Amino acid sequence: MATIQQLKITLENDRTALQDRRDELNQLKVLQELQERSVVAQQTEKNDLLTQTKGQEANYQQMLTRAKADAASIRQQLYLLEGVGVAMTLEQAYQYAKKAGDLTGVRPAFLMAVLKKESSWGGNVGTGTWRTDMKSSDQKAFLQICDELNLDPDKTPVSHRAWYGYGGAIGPAQFLPTTWLAYKNQIANLTGHNPPDPWNIGDAFVAAGIKMAQAGANAKTTDAEWKSAQIYFAGSRWNNPSYYFYGDQIMDLAGVIQEQLDIIGA
Repeated sequence: MATIQQLKITLENDRTALQDRRDELNQLKVLQELQERSVVAQQTEKNDLLTQTKGQEANYQQMLTRAKADAASIRQQLYLLEGVGVAMTLEQAYQYAKKAGDLTGVRPAFLMAVLKKESSWGGNVGTGTWRTDMKSSDQKAFLQICDELNLDPDKTPVSHRAWYGYGGAIGPAQFLPTTWLAYKNQIANLTGHNPPDPWNIGDAFVAAGIKMAQAGANAKTTDAEWKSAQIYFAGSRWNNPSYYFYGDQIMDLAGVIQEQLDIIGA
């Protein structure tokens, strides 16, 4: 009986490892597809700009001047974080990012780019449930977080499980529940919120700042920020070329946001 029981445990462990490996391969396939779409989108964007300006520097400068003159409009543009019921202007988002940046040493525009990307990823944020979309290894941590915040876990949004793998990420920063608990004390120490709330936009900005600062983003160089974005997305596999599109997109988005912040004098 003891031998049978041990064989059963071994079989279950092998099954779990095989499932994880299959999920990883499926995710890699999807990431490659996303990367290809990103390249096409960037080329289309470039072609559109060339068409609009007819390749002439003077026309480009006119467009740039008009953009700078429209600073008031930029101040009021929506900075949307899907799935958590939060909509704010660029300036309001900057205030959260500025506070988190002051606490963690991470550049506000870079922080804003990461949360913008994470909270809008795939159009599925906040549409899942913990019972069906979350990996079993994260469920205990999720229930603990909900209990501490007096939340009904069955009414609390998590990311939806896609066909290529698990969902279950929580809040604007899209931390997995186990990851959030690992950073919980650091977040509480900086924000004064104990327990911190993954769905609180201020706590989410600080959490992302802490994680990326530990990955080197507080050096505020392009290379350091790109690497930290990669680690935020892929963890120990950050240097896999298949994932490079993420860091590239974050840096591009951070550049756009920084330009807008410069225009409004933030």
